Amino acid sequence: MARLSRRALLAGLAAAAGCTAAPGDPTATDADADAPTTDAPATTEEFPPPSPTPGGPDSPLPLPTDTEWRQRGNTSDRRGRLDGTAVPTEPELAWSFYTPMSAPVVADGTLYGIEEGLAARDAATGRLEWRAELSGEAAAAPAVADGRLYVQRYTGMEAYDPDGGGRLWRTEFGGGGTSSPAVVDGVAYAAQGSHQTPAAVAAFGPGGERRWRVELDGDLRGSPAVVEDTVVVATDDGTLHGVGTDGERRWTVEVAEGTTAAPAGDGDGVVYVPDADGVVRAVDAADGTELWRVTLDADGGRRPAVADGAVVVSTDGAVVCLDRDDGSRRWRTPVLRGSAGAPSADDTTVYVGETGSRGRILALDLADGSERWARRTEDTAVSDVIVSGVQGPPTPVAGGVYVVAADGIRAFRRGDGTA
Repeated sequence: MARLSRRALLAGLAAAAGCTAAPGDPTATDADADAPTTDAPATTEEFPPPSPTPGGPDSPLPLPTDTEWRQRGNTSDRRGRLDGTAVPTEPELAWSFYTPMSAPVVADGTLYGIEEGLAARDAATGRLEWRAELSGEAAAAPAVADGRLYVQRYTGMEAYDPDGGGRLWRTEFGGGGTSSPAVVDGVAYAAQGSHQTPAAVAAFGPGGERRWRVELDGDLRGSPAVVEDTVVVATDDGTLHGVGTDGERRWTVEVAEGTTAAPAGDGDGVVYVPDADGVVRAVDAADGTELWRVTLDADGGRRPAVADGAVVVSTDGAVVCLDRDDGSRRWRTPVLRGSAGAPSADDTTVYVGETGSRGRILALDLADGSERWARRTEDTAVSDVIVSGVQGPPTPVAGGVYVVAADGIRAFRRGDGTA
């Protein structure tokens, strides 16, 4: 069985934390793509029983499961927004338990994440439905689309049957760091590469065939966003890349070196990216034109959430809400412990986690940034490393929100009893 190594676990926990056009650049082809394979059936072996906790999986309070969050950021452009409301008022803990898990996705009443392999859990109760072995290490969130569950490994991509965990195919396309795939119209887009391996972005068809692969300079940072017909990805050499969904290099935009934030789109062809110097840019995804930029008073931006005409950005010391049209600041809410992780939002509320020791899970009013509720987490020792705070963006659904922290996964539902 392929288990999460310490490197993969810590990478997953940590992550779950100028413009020049180049229209004439050559595009990659799929001539050297490996043929996908279809082995490795699923197993229903259970995890070791978790320590009992109030509201744990032995006595869960069920969550509503009518809505979905099928890929990282909910949509292929990673806007991080739920249509509807999750838990805008004082919450009730439905269940919790310890497992090293990626930020989960939700589809058809099932919670999917990377734990000890690929796991499927009942989204209402958290109970294990099945677990499948992976053929290599994976740390980022999977994606569910068109009857397939896509998982990116350190060296390639795999697809599984969401109902039982049987592997449908696997294919190789490089090595290095992983991202969460973005799936549009049956095509999965993924980015990969760090340190010894050049960064690259690639597209895979429904049967696992690689349609194209484009190498990029620098190390991969974050997951790609598909904004209309452009795949946007950042690399740590200070470049935001725009690659067409046909594999054509379209544009690059210079940002600060060391940028780690993944980009997010708004559904209208604009992509937003915070860089390592605290500069947030709005860029036209079609041609890379910079529409506006604003400098925040802190470094370390994370993948934004785009909701209700606003762009919500987390930094090393605060959560900041900007106007989507011109970047003007609507509000700023400081965090108390460490940095703020990547946010998620619904129609009225921003959900975000603090990354520091005993970091909190926060729900902030989208209109003015005021705190609606907060819950503290505890630190956990992983091998010889103390892991702290919330790991990755929260996953909101109608009437509930899932949060992965150093001490395990929590599911909250509305405390007023409404769905």
